[in-house]
Amino acid sequence: AASDVYKRQQLHRLNYYLPQGASHFIPPPAPLPALRFCGAGTASFRKGTDLFIEVARIVHQLHPQVTFTWMGGFESEALQQQYLQLVQQYQLEQVVTFAGPLQPEAMKTAYGAYDALLLTSREDPYPLVVLEAAFCGRPAVVFESAGGIAEFVEEVGVLVKEPTAGAMAAALLQQPTDAWVELGASARTKALQLHADVTLLTQQLRPLVAIAD
Repeated sequence: AASDVYKRQQLHRLNYYLPQGASHFIPPPAPLPALRFCGAGTASFRKGTDLFIEVARIVHQLHPQVTFTWMGGFESEALQQQYLQLVQQYQLEQVVTFAGPLQPEAMKTAYGAYDALLLTSREDPYPLVVLEAAFCGRPAVVFESAGGIAEFVEEVGVLVKEPTAGAMAAALLQQPTDAWVELGASARTKALQLHADVTLLTQQLRPLVAIAD
């Protein structure tokens, strides 16, 4: 038991380092009357693309002007047909859009066209998409049980306790419209502190270098 405690004391998080130049573009929120949410990644069961569509269906019933866009390709042609058919079944063709895969450089600023990122992943340890959105000043909405990214999101985004489309839709509907801008600013500040500070990374790496020596 004592050795287990010792081992736990030796475990530390090693942050991603994603340098942000002074010229990094932060798109301002677009002055549109309706909210715009996005998802990102390879559309698949693991990423919860079906849940993303279901969230859109629920929200659309109360707020038909809200739109949802998924950025990324499909895991397979079969899933592509499945998700497109689901959109048609719910009559969400004007609400849910699949933008297709984007080049990595384009993804870095693509989040600026939306108000928040919906991470509908059923399991996703610490996805970069949340950090990319944060660097653009956009918060994320994630399932608390999905993985370690909840630790980043906890006070700079929205954590959804129950991993269901209904719970995520309810979380979206409970947020005041102006809350997304404030959360996004906080998310960017936290991302810069944890994942763009070379001094912090050096401090984290120094003990590892000492062990190697």
